[in-house]
Amino acid sequence: MDSTVGRAQVTEGFMLAQPIIKNVNDFYAAHGKILYSGTATDAGNYPAIDVYDNSEPDNVPNDYAGRFVQDVQSYTNGVVQVKFNEWHNDSDEGKHEIGQVSNVQSAITGEMIFFIPFLIGETDSTPYNAAENTSLRWGCATTIDAHPPTGSTIGFMSATDANEQYFYAPGCVVISPDQAACLNPAGTAVSIKGTASATCGTTHTGPVNWNDGIHSTVDAT
Repeated sequence: MDSTVGRAQVTEGFMLAQPIIKNVNDFYAAHGKILYSGTATDAGNYPAIDVYDNSEPDNVPNDYAGRFVQDVQSYTNGVVQVKFNEWHNDSDEGKHEIGQVSNVQSAITGEMIFFIPFLIGETDSTPYNAAENTSLRWGCATTIDAHPPTGSTIGFMSATDANEQYFYAPGCVVISPDQAACLNPAGTAVSIKGTASATCGTTHTGPVNWNDGIHSTVDAT
């Protein structure tokens, strides 16, 4: 029963991500490419958005995206991130959370789901060819690695294996926190259940051909 509740809670993350995914699709349709660049005038510079900004720990009240979702945001490379609420102490006055109790299912608390745009319609080796890139196709990855109802873990994605999180987030492959850091073009560490990942030196800067696969976007080697 607890696992079934968690599955229903993850649905909220999928729903809240849809408007931001549409924002990425609309930008691509207008500009023909999404590519992080240090040049502010670059037409491919997708402006990352964070509708639910929780960057300030002492926000009053806390600006959570939903009942179970803490934050939904996009990166400059078009990737959309959903993070579920973490457990918190409902008597911590310093964080203005008195009376607030997170009842997110334990397998998904503090975990993330990533929606990753890929290019379809490209046949040559030149990336971001406006004459060929027709639209975006989306892949999904998640750090949720619990296997219900036993609680055993699911192996992380590798170059040869892609294990699907079939229960909580159907269609999403399971990645490690270290791999998740590579989806952010800044390569910053990702905190999962209070533990920070390593930073990533080889980050994902923009959509690649669908044939390249998800592993190429999270490979930090």
